[in-house]
Amino acid sequence: MSSFTIVHCKNTWQLLLIVEVERVVVEWVYGVAYCHLESSGIHVSRRKRNRRRDVPGAFVGMSGLMNLVSKTADKSRGVLGLTIAFYISVGASFIVGVIYTIILNWQGGENARKAAKTGCAVTFGLFIVLSAFYSDWCLGLMLNNIAGTPTSDNWIFYWAYFVAKRTTMLSW
Repeated sequence: MSSFTIVHCKNTWQLLLIVEVERVVVEWVYGVAYCHLESSGIHVSRRKRNRRRDVPGAFVGMSGLMNLVSKTADKSRGVLGLTIAFYISVGASFIVGVIYTIILNWQGGENARKAAKTGCAVTFGLFIVLSAFYSDWCLGLMLNNIAGTPTSDNWIFYWAYFVAKRTTMLSW
């Protein structure tokens, strides 16, 4: 079915929808599997469960988005500017964390390791939060539809994507 859909897709928006829907389905399957494990007496922490599921998906999603950006950045100044701003923000956070850790280490403070861990956590958190905005804005700029309103040619894909993306908020 995926091969049939990929052949008949006219643009990458539908492909991204397919990936998102598949991710949601896989998330539901994992949720059912973990509920089954917990009901049988095996305890799996929520943090570990989410990390196993979401971190690899985030890297796959960002690499796919970067592939699209590399193909369209030379045609769209907005996409290029947004990409530069995204990487400057995340890179600046990383550089500030490294410099702060070096200064603490140079002064002989015992908190250098704690500062390094905090800097990495802040940088990773900033990357996660900004990635959500970046991906939506990038796709909007690529489609010349930054507001995200559905057009007549893709309204069914828009609402399917909207429902699939918001359904995960119901799982806690």
